[in-house]
Amino acid sequence: MKKNLTIIAIALLVLAMAIPASAATLSLKGEYSAVFTFDYAAAGETWTPDILGEDAKHKLALNLTFTEGESIVAYLPLTLTKFATATPALALGNWYFSYNTAPWAFWASNNASTNAKKFASLGDPLGIVAAAKLDGTTNANWALNANGEILGAKLNLYALDYVGKAGWVGRATYLLPMDFTLGLVGAYTNLGGEVKDDLTFGADVVGKIPGLDATLTLAGAGYWTKTGAWKFEGAEDNAAFLAKISDLKLGPVTAWASYTGVGSPFISRYKSTAAAAILNKYAGKAAAEIGVTATLPVGIPATLTLGDTLWMGYP
Repeated sequence: MKKNLTIIAIALLVLAMAIPASAATLSLKGEYSAVFTFDYAAAGETWTPDILGEDAKHKLALNLTFTEGESIVAYLPLTLTKFATATPALALGNWYFSYNTAPWAFWASNNASTNAKKFASLGDPLGIVAAAKLDGTTNANWALNANGEILGAKLNLYALDYVGKAGWVGRATYLLPMDFTLGLVGAYTNLGGEVKDDLTFGADVVGKIPGLDATLTLAGAGYWTKTGAWKFEGAEDNAAFLAKISDLKLGPVTAWASYTGVGSPFISRYKSTAAAAILNKYAGKAAAEIGVTATLPVGIPATLTLGDTLWMGYP
């Protein structure tokens, strides 16, 4: 415990010395809570435990926050228990560090679901990078994020750490003429041991069709395993695709149509686990779909939605 406290203290001291004293602040907030059990018996009255800090339910919570202006924030929550014993325990809570400046901003955290700084879906149309849970089962130990703009492209990049494994995922978006957007998304995973690294990479174009005001979405992606220093190989049908027209307004009717397919060998280790997610719903097959929504003239707000789906094997 002394070693951990020493490392933390040195890190905060170095951080404080690196910033002008007039701009930096270091605050400490704490709370102590304890639970005792009182027992009355013929033999006498007893309190358990009888000394503060002997029990795991005696907790000293410390929250250290370092700030420098509005750009740098470091948050370090610590919980100390059983500090009056020979085996005190120090637990680290939902820590994070953020550096928010232009044109780039960075943050790192333990990526807990309750942390103020945590992974968020990259928002690509196919949902290739929608979650930080590796293969839907393994939570990331920590996450590092960098987001900013370079040469007109907006970048959102993550490094994710797992037990013996690591992932690097990211998305770049670039504004095209006529307000269309070009997106690139990638996920490279080091699976450790004898398992080959792999890569999932995709591209998409999204925008309004001139003259129709309908939204066009075109997206495609592939999956490959690393077989050499700069060599990747993919199986047949190792792709996923989406072609969709939505929000097509025809008088009181709004229509949409799509063609979607996901090959059986296609893998995205950071997809959503939801059954309705594209990469799950269409896994190993393809579908052509059409739907319309119409407003009904019945005197009260009412709509009618009709649709049809033609399922087929993957092309």
